[in-house]
Amino acid sequence: MHGLGGATMGTTWSIRFAGPPGFDPAPLEAAIVAELATIIAEMSNWEATSAVGRFNAAPAGRWLPLPPALFHVVQAGLPLVPAPPAPPLANMGRAGGGARPRPPGGGV
Repeated sequence: MHGLGGATMGTTWSIRFAGPPGFDPAPLEAAIVAELATIIAEMSNWEATSAVGRFNAAPAGRWLPLPPALFHVVQAGLPLVPAPPAPPLANMGRAGGGARPRPPGGGV
């Protein structure tokens, strides 16, 4: 049995697995650590320089290039965003259009 683990994103990760005799887990551990570092660089809310940090700090309407994995996460979340409220209806409760009559004496 092999066991790997470490710290990441304010918590820990660990895996246990069976490998063939003489298996060297170091390359697997390096690949896991590299993948976690990529996730942090792209999607960490705590790292201002992460791709999501730059995305969140950008002014509304500004286009930014996104890593494919982050684009996928943002795209998957869009259906979960509630629709904005509808604008008020003009002349609500009245058929037709036109200006609303003013009350006598010019009051509003």
